[in-house]
Amino acid sequence: MKYKTIILSDIHLGSKSSRADDVIEFLENNTTETLILNGDIVDGWALKRGGKWKESHTKVLRKIMKMSEKGVNVIWLRGNHDEFLKDFIPFQLSNLTITEDYTFTSIDGRKMYVFHGDVLDVFITKAKFLAHIGSIGYDFALWMNRVYNKYREMRGLPYYSISKDIKSGVKKAVNFINDFEHNAILLTYKKGCDVAVCGHIHQPELKDNYMNSGDWCENCTALVETKKGEWKIIEYHKKYTELEGWFPSKNIDGQRIKDNHNLMAYEVYNIFNNEETNWFFVKLFNWFSEVSGIKIDETNKLPKCTLHRYTIGDHFAKHIDLMKGYEERRYNSGIQLNDEYDGGEYVTWDALGKEILISKEPGTAVAYSSTVEHEIKEITKESGLHLASKSLTR
Repeated sequence: MKYKTIILSDIHLGSKSSRADDVIEFLENNTTETLILNGDIVDGWALKRGGKWKESHTKVLRKIMKMSEKGVNVIWLRGNHDEFLKDFIPFQLSNLTITEDYTFTSIDGRKMYVFHGDVLDVFITKAKFLAHIGSIGYDFALWMNRVYNKYREMRGLPYYSISKDIKSGVKKAVNFINDFEHNAILLTYKKGCDVAVCGHIHQPELKDNYMNSGDWCENCTALVETKKGEWKIIEYHKKYTELEGWFPSKNIDGQRIKDNHNLMAYEVYNIFNNEETNWFFVKLFNWFSEVSGIKIDETNKLPKCTLHRYTIGDHFAKHIDLMKGYEERRYNSGIQLNDEYDGGEYVTWDALGKEILISKEPGTAVAYSSTVEHEIKEITKESGLHLASKSLTR
């Protein structure tokens, strides 16, 4: 397709979650007069944490440069993850411009104010956006998107975003998004413009006075202006079986668990600790050591953890995890991954028998001895996702 304007943001090149191959294919199949890169194109934060720069990430940058050489007007705006661009602002070389924000008039006559959106954080919250969801839970949800959707594709089912569903159900995240839009519009009006165009929060949106281009980690969306002046959100999802030769069977398997005594009913998926998934286990170990004071040495690597999915009627009666055949278990941890369900309370008890109710808020993580009784009450509506790890120490 040929467009007047294409706006992309939050590609996060250098991070594990970047869908760089999808970006390349999208740009190969769509042309434009102006390409606006609205921040977080390169993820400097991820690279500082040891992120992996892939060949596909280089190809994205080469593609952008080639588009500029062929006459496409490329506007690259700074984001919070590629804040190193501050050292180059303002910069212009032929058709490439690097700047803080950008203003232009669309075909329909509206004045568009384009900026990444991280400047609004100080007006809304002292915490980063993803902290509302929980860094462990959110990172895991992004990874689960890839795994889960490979299974869905194999079964002929459409793409489904776990992390997007989490955000839509978390009250704090919903409130944050609403506040973000409100403040973006106010700032835009102060700039004498009509429409705020942002990225940053990974939430595509198309309204009369506010637009968001989304991201290329989970949503894979672009904001486009057609030759007739119509604005649209284009959603693009490449087939998962074509991604990096990565096959879920080597990292995850699953089965339905149900006993004859009505003690438990749920789906369990084993997530194995290997080269592809080790980043998550390292993050889990570091968090556990920090909150418990118990150091986990390199000789005690957790071979796997499990993802529990509870649907309507599912439950897990009161139990402990230290039992015959599982004597190596010492400590457990659990992470809530969504709250879009009724029932399903995650309960444990203190030494005096007082009930402790674990928060449903996604990203909530708990750790306790494997001798502590706990229970998942029956799900009465929708389904819940819960990550469990056993035998953190032996």
